[in-house]
Amino acid sequence: MQTCDEVGLAIDDIVSTVGEDLFMNTVWTCAFEDFLTREFEDGENAIDDYLKRRGWKESASVRTYMAGLRHSVMSLYEVSDIVRGTSFSGA
Repeated sequence: MQTCDEVGLAIDDIVSTVGEDLFMNTVWTCAFEDFLTREFEDGENAIDDYLKRRGWKESASVRTYMAGLRHSVMSLYEVSDIVRGTSFSGA
């Protein structure tokens, strides 16, 4: 991965630091969702292609979620306060 190369880490280093479960459930999901926002050379992306081919199989709410995800932007936030089971505050 380009980012790992830039900071001098191997994927195995990340997995051993955060644990396999967290890596698979969080890092992989973030990477996959980031991929879903990327455009191909023709201006379309994986979500556009999926909705054209198989969107009829999905509910309206799933199609709406996927369309929103297609135009989303990955962001990082700092969590400043947690009320367990209720909420969190961040910047």
